[in-house]
Amino acid sequence: MHLIGVDVGGTFTDLIYTDTETNATAIHKVPTTPDDPSVGAIVGIEALCKRLPIDPRRIDHVLHGTTIATNAVLEYEGAKTGIPQYTGMTLAVDWHHQSLRIHP
Repeated sequence: MHLIGVDVGGTFTDLIYTDTETNATAIHKVPTTPDDPSVGAIVGIEALCKRLPIDPRRIDHVLHGTTIATNAVLEYEGAKTGIPQYTGMTLAVDWHHQSLRIHP
């Protein structure tokens, strides 16, 4: 199986390719495109496939993550947001291994 993982960060977009049958791996890094982070991801996937070389149509799965939102929370940047809580409803917000549980 041919897999590509993409992590879109604030400065760089990191990519990793792995072939689960041969255990081949490759990494690649491109600048993040702040106006549209998907552009950096696509450019990175195309560049990684060209470098290997592998036909992009052979990629079985692309796994995506981002540290942009995580960094915004950690650095107290970004839009002010709220989570509405309705009477009688239980809200559970999970963030990786940490949990914030709010009960009425």
